[in-house]
Amino acid sequence: MDRNLKLALKERWLKLWDNHPQADRRFCNLVMMYERAGLEYHNLGHIDSCLSVFDRYVYIALRKKLVEIALWYHDVICSPLASDNERQSAFFAADELQWLGLSEEDIRYVRMLIMATDHKSPLMNFDAQFIAAVDLHTLGMDAETYACYSTAIRSEYVHVTDDDYRIGRSKVLAGFIARNPLYLIAPMNEEFGERAKENMKAEIESLRATRRITA
Repeated sequence: MDRNLKLALKERWLKLWDNHPQADRRFCNLVMMYERAGLEYHNLGHIDSCLSVFDRYVYIALRKKLVEIALWYHDVICSPLASDNERQSAFFAADELQWLGLSEEDIRYVRMLIMATDHKSPLMNFDAQFIAAVDLHTLGMDAETYACYSTAIRSEYVHVTDDDYRIGRSKVLAGFIARNPLYLIAPMNEEFGERAKENMKAEIESLRATRRITA
């Protein structure tokens, strides 16, 4: 992680919490979790990218601070071997946020938002739709950025055989392609939706081509 980026993220975090006495310690915990070995995509770079998109569409959020807090924590627990990363991230966030003085009601709201980023749970309200869209923004980036993203995701699943990865990854991508709209926030779907589906279709075709080459 670039030192300047980390410093910028820390400054933003401390400002979010109005320099709460526990804010620095909680930021260190976040950095420790997001800098674990093997996280080629689900790291502080992804959080920074999500926050940048959040800033551009912040006018959409109903409870802006809580949406931002949820973005900071939504991938804090990330293991390719687990099926409950979002649930564990929500638990981790709840423990940390108590130290920062967030109310129980607000903590429950943040947990609900984090669960929305599993892209399976029901989206309970507009903020849940918003954070889910922000989390998936990379799908709709330019082709070069998407290629880096898909390579990073493959690296996180290095333990999975090529055949199993092709099958599993293609299934996930096909599921997203089938969603209409992909992004439930209209202006975000206008910006990212079409390009996201083009990117994912291209990746599926690339996965098929790789299979033909190695067969």
